[in-house]
Amino acid sequence: MERRLTAILAADVVGYSRIMEQDEAATLAALKTHREQLIDPAIADRHGRIVKLMGDGTLVEFASVVDAVACAAEIQREMHVRNREVPKDRRIELRIGVHLGDVMIDGEDLYGDGVNVAARLEGLAEPGGICISQQAYDQIETKLDLAYENLGEQQVKNIARPVRAYRVLIDGRPPAAAARRRWGLTRPRTIGAALAVLFIAVGIATWWRPWSPDIVPASIERYAFPLPEKPSIAVLAFDNLSGDPEQDYWIDGTTEAIITALSKTPNLFVIARNSTFTYKGQAVKVREIAEEFGVRYVLEGSIQRTGDRVRVNAQLIDGLSGRHVWAEQFDRTFDDLFALQDDLKREVVTALEVELTEGEQARIWRRQTDNQKAYELFRKALVMYRHRNKADNQEARRLFTAAAAADPNFADATCNLGFTYFRAGINGWERPRGEAFGKGRELAEQAIALNPDYPHAYALLGAIATWDNNSDLAIDQFQKSLELEPNYSANVAGYAEALVYAGRGAEAVEQIERAMRLSPYYSPWYLFVAGNAYRMAGRMDDALAAFEKRVERAPKSTFAKMWLAGLYAVLGRQEDAEALMAKARKGAAWLTLQIAGRYLPYRDAAEREAILESLRKAGLPEK
Repeated sequence: MERRLTAILAADVVGYSRIMEQDEAATLAALKTHREQLIDPAIADRHGRIVKLMGDGTLVEFASVVDAVACAAEIQREMHVRNREVPKDRRIELRIGVHLGDVMIDGEDLYGDGVNVAARLEGLAEPGGICISQQAYDQIETKLDLAYENLGEQQVKNIARPVRAYRVLIDGRPPAAAARRRWGLTRPRTIGAALAVLFIAVGIATWWRPWSPDIVPASIERYAFPLPEKPSIAVLAFDNLSGDPEQDYWIDGTTEAIITALSKTPNLFVIARNSTFTYKGQAVKVREIAEEFGVRYVLEGSIQRTGDRVRVNAQLIDGLSGRHVWAEQFDRTFDDLFALQDDLKREVVTALEVELTEGEQARIWRRQTDNQKAYELFRKALVMYRHRNKADNQEARRLFTAAAAADPNFADATCNLGFTYFRAGINGWERPRGEAFGKGRELAEQAIALNPDYPHAYALLGAIATWDNNSDLAIDQFQKSLELEPNYSANVAGYAEALVYAGRGAEAVEQIERAMRLSPYYSPWYLFVAGNAYRMAGRMDDALAAFEKRVERAPKSTFAKMWLAGLYAVLGRQEDAEALMAKARKGAAWLTLQIAGRYLPYRDAAEREAILESLRKAGLPEK
């Protein structure tokens, strides 16, 4: 019998018998939908092979542990989103275990301890969670954007030796229930005692922090990027010490208020929120952050809310010297949240010794709103908007509308409401697209009337103008946006895209590379813009690298595969072009040249036709 070393993923549905008993037909239908729309495609995209389906269970083989764990994380993230609106007693939640081990092969089936260990790890996982073995962990420790919690050695059924297990922390933090069990917080008395210890510890840490030993300095030789000439900073997500995840929305908002204020400062270089927030909830070293993002300064802190009281601890650290530049503690009531944010912004800017003109001060210190209800609705809406799917876009629209109603002068809410219409139009969620764009344009203009210095309203007008094939207007609007907030990477990328469609390839390259520098953990969309910019500038090797990386970053994207297939055709790789186009159209028979043409708002008709011809050559049909 053949043997081989392979990665095994075992998954099952939590409480399957219970939910089947409640409604067998609905449960089977829901499970089938999840498999067809999410689970099976995710496995296929990561080159997995489904060994067997066992009612509520699945056994999958992967050649790569990285692919196995990445697939598991993708499935669990999406299942969490799908379950958000489902009653708890009707949710289909998965446990997943992953192991790298030796297996025996009998036909298409797998046997042996490797399979058994994967199944036992799945049993150790939390609902919605992933548990992996030491062997799997050793292969992926630094290869995926995930965190891990060492669970120690576990004695599991029918396995003689203890199995060392790791919990995969998809969002950087352990599930609340797991954290409580880890520290024995299962009874009210124990929880009370633990909280008392926590408050004492926080107090001691706060008192000691300004006098703590210097942090290990960063090494300029290990910097991922050259250090900018102007002061540069990365602001990490402030830690939530309240013990309540429901407080995250306003705590994250406080961090983002600081990033926004700094981003509006032309004499600073500020790393984007999308990049620094990838470390949210993780224990990271200042030295590593400085080196990875290529910045001089790092701001970190924590926020704790107890009843109506809020305590904030913040410290600004010089990564190169390892010394504290500034450290402060703020104690306020929650009603003073906006004043607290203002004070934090001013303290950081002052500590960085940045000189501001009167006009810059007016823009930077201007508050979004003084209305607590409007602010709360706005922050919750942003969370939904960032999920980038149709249902959550609709929910974000509802919340932005409510925020704007609570404070009619709240330009941020009005403008972001406009972005929900733009996104719906771009993605075809609302037809005709022109009507969605028209509503977005109207809301952007309303936001400018409320606050002429609000940069994202001009960016929204620029984005709409780009897709209305008015690249001159788009460029003008994006330039206005960047004059007001020069460090906002998404708007820099939007500016680069407008330059591409205007035929200004070399300038587009300069801007998209700047956007990537501002946000090293950039969206896959940046790679689409970069690929088109490099292609227009005649840098075909760089264009190929960008488009291939985009497919790697977004393996489920039909359009990512389509654009790369077209470039293969241009480069004479006809076989690769046709194979990839066939893969792009698998399950997407609606994809045609007519549809692709909607996403090519080039000023130069010849440029547009050249790209359509490359797609045609790769095998994309006319209609």
